[in-house]
Amino acid sequence: MDLDALRHGDLAKLGEAVTDGQQMTKKLADLQKDAETNLKAKADTARWAGVNATVSREFITKTAAEFADAHTQADSIAKILSDTHGELVSFRTQLTAAIARGAQQNLSVIDTGDGTFTVTGNTRPDWASDPSGKAGATDQKAVDALRDEIQALLTKSTQ
Repeated sequence: MDLDALRHGDLAKLGEAVTDGQQMTKKLADLQKDAETNLKAKADTARWAGVNATVSREFITKTAAEFADAHTQADSIAKILSDTHGELVSFRTQLTAAIARGAQQNLSVIDTGDGTFTVTGNTRPDWASDPSGKAGATDQKAVDALRDEIQALLTKSTQ
């Protein structure tokens, strides 16, 4: 994931997918319950006879089990989507806080495209005439620390 994607990406659509997944899981749970209490339960208590009886009972049992499998899979997907959405929102919050802390130290974070970014120290025009000989108000260690922190967040968000 690159800097601007995490910083400005539309996570609302992922949030909508979470809601849709949770609704689908609930509907499949209702279908699973209905398949077990109505379809399979009635098939188990029915008086079956003939060649089709074995085939029909087996088909109904497998069909009811498929609803249970579908519910389990939908629940897993909904949980994965929810966890992913929560983690990305958290990483975005951490990224925003890191960039704000950097700004307080006169650091700028710029997305340079292709998944890369740069952290630079801001200088005032009058730094060239500073009698101490310093070229700017920022320390290279602060630049490197912010860069490493942001890179770690981007790496985690990619995973």
